[in-house]
Amino acid sequence: MMITLAGAMRWLGAACMAIGTGCAGAADLTLVLGDDAADYSEFVAQMQAAHRRAGADVALSVVQAGGAPRGPAAVADAQDDTVDPAFAAGGRTRSLRPAPPPSMSPPSPLSIPPSSPSSSSPPALPSSSQPLSSSAPPPLLPPRASSAAPGVLVAVGAQAARSVLERSGGEPVLLALLGRLEFESLRALPAMARGDRAIGVLLRDPPMAQQLALIAAVLPGQRRVGVVATHAAEPLLQELRRTPGWKFSAADASDPLTLGSAIRAVLPDSDALLVLPDTVGTTAAASLAVLEAAATARRPVFANSEAMVRAGALAAVVARPDALAEQAYALGRRLGHAAPGQVMVEYPQRVAVRTNPHVAQALGLKPLPDNERLAATLAAAPR
Repeated sequence: MMITLAGAMRWLGAACMAIGTGCAGAADLTLVLGDDAADYSEFVAQMQAAHRRAGADVALSVVQAGGAPRGPAAVADAQDDTVDPAFAAGGRTRSLRPAPPPSMSPPSPLSIPPSSPSSSSPPALPSSSQPLSSSAPPPLLPPRASSAAPGVLVAVGAQAARSVLERSGGEPVLLALLGRLEFESLRALPAMARGDRAIGVLLRDPPMAQQLALIAAVLPGQRRVGVVATHAAEPLLQELRRTPGWKFSAADASDPLTLGSAIRAVLPDSDALLVLPDTVGTTAAASLAVLEAAATARRPVFANSEAMVRAGALAAVVARPDALAEQAYALGRRLGHAAPGQVMVEYPQRVAVRTNPHVAQALGLKPLPDNERLAATLAAAPR
């Protein structure tokens, strides 16, 4: 028997209402995906595994950001896709494929192609992007009975997060795998300050303090860091500037045509370049331009994704997908017992370090510590 996706969603909603539980009793966590479900297939599978280990099943509601429901088959299809390794940092750098060790001789000249306020205070980040559009309606999730104890909606990715935040229900909401700059775009929304539901946020980007701790571990005594970033990355730049003992040279590259000059402006006063998870760090052309310029100037680059390390960066600290799934599951369970109005924001609790020994050798650096030792050093560093 063939069931259309929309029909499956209607059947699920009707069944929930008929038994009077709104499906909350059958599953305390409901994963909500946008039409970018394939990007998060590994995370979904690991969340399911974590839930099964706890002796329960996950009910999946898969929706599109434009409002068109999708059925459970969409998740199965997504799980067959190969997740780009850049998922470890959440970066959209799918065109940054594995590359041979870069030559540190001067490369060819760079070619850089153009490529509503809340009345309450926004949620604070734990101690240590793009503008939102309200034109698209929120997706339709299965209705819940008014008498049912609400389950926790786990919105996976920024697209699903926008949709779930617009939902009028009072279920606790976990916004999982948000980039730091995506969270900055969402945190001032009135929906984030509602007092009738608990909200959790799991960021996929490690804190800036860990990025600096990696630089300190790999390049002892070198505290001059160059940053080329867009206007959207200003919250990250402010966080960096508040860190004592470091000197930062920053240049704006919001216009792709100015990227080359921005890189050249920061290189003379920098021991290393730090790439942030904005469009400079997540766009292949811009990332490769930074790597080429740094190679010419013989400066190491600290990246925000494993893919960029393979392409020629020296090192990166990234979140572990398996650990993120475990952390999301634990946070979702805590949200189920949280008081309405409570907001919990968490950085990745466990991270991994990726290094490129070929680049270290080409730069004449001492052999790097192994990745596990570096990750242990970052775990002990203050945030």
